[in-house]
Amino acid sequence: MIEELADSLYIEDPSAALALYMRADIKEKVCRVLMAKGYYNNLIDYCSHNNLDQNVFHLLRIVVNTDNEKGYLFALELVKIGRYLEDIELLIQPFVELGLYKLTLSILETANLHTNAAKIKNLLKNVAILNNNNNNNNPNSVISVFNNFFGQ
Repeated sequence: MIEELADSLYIEDPSAALALYMRADIKEKVCRVLMAKGYYNNLIDYCSHNNLDQNVFHLLRIVVNTDNEKGYLFALELVKIGRYLEDIELLIQPFVELGLYKLTLSILETANLHTNAAKIKNLLKNVAILNNNNNNNNPNSVISVFNNFFGQ
């Protein structure tokens, strides 16, 4: 009953709907409202406190597919808190899949500032190769590097 009320309120007053979803403990809808409103820090905190860390990557993919720039900002927030650096491949995968190599490079460069992990340096090198091959209009080479990059 609360969920239906929140659903009907969502278009006119997303904040009121969010409060109802939170009260009813409807985690998926809380995440979607926070994401839609661009409250990425709140979304990250909410997912962390509710053991929804894997949802963060799913939500990031949705944001990237909807709005590359918002997805980029969301990814930067994830990098800055440092908690998701060990899963950096999941963090950059939506960007690589869409051919957004410059945004991917920027995310990895930011990650490199927060940790000096060899894994990030290797990813930086691979994405730079993808970016160069893409700029040279060599799709076969991009696909080959992409497949090696994600072990496919």
